[in-house]
Amino acid sequence: MAQKYRVFIGEVAISFAEGAEDGVSSLTDPDLQTLEDLVVRCEEGSLVENVTVSGDVPANWQHFCSLFQIIEAAGGVVLNDSGEWLMIHRLGKWDLPKGKLEEGESPEEASVREVSEECGIPEPELLEHLTDTYHVYTHKGKRILKRTYWYLMRSTEHAALTGQTEEGITDVRWVHPKQVGELAEQSYGSIRVVIEKAVANTGTM
Repeated sequence: MAQKYRVFIGEVAISFAEGAEDGVSSLTDPDLQTLEDLVVRCEEGSLVENVTVSGDVPANWQHFCSLFQIIEAAGGVVLNDSGEWLMIHRLGKWDLPKGKLEEGESPEEASVREVSEECGIPEPELLEHLTDTYHVYTHKGKRILKRTYWYLMRSTEHAALTGQTEEGITDVRWVHPKQVGELAEQSYGSIRVVIEKAVANTGTM
């Protein structure tokens, strides 16, 4: 079975799968122009429902990716020994620490470095790969497709947290598991996917 992809453009999720999904609008093997039109509708806000691009997944995904500059990033879901989650507040949204890969850096290396830099803690212990997410945004007039590798991590740090203000972080805190779901509602669709995966893997919340 071909790998399935899900990309967030704002709050709209575009899935790439072999078959249509129940209750979701579907396009079968669209041409490049149709894919670009789909992206534009998401950007303009005229499309508010999720869409499945069905058919030849590798070909459809390759065509879609050709519309963007690709950037890779990595981040982490960090739990401490009290079971609390490390979350940040950036650009008006609750988020998880993450950042771009540096040249020659592996996703694993980037994930622990970015968590350390953005939250002001020693590099946490990396436990396992959780999932990868994709989201689209525009920067300096260019469309960007960002792939983020996510990892589950553990930290024993109890010192005061320090958010990386130059990255737009205005708050960083350890959050009780019962509060994570509430804050996730004030986050991005791709972040909610990561949180759901982490909950499934850890049995928290």
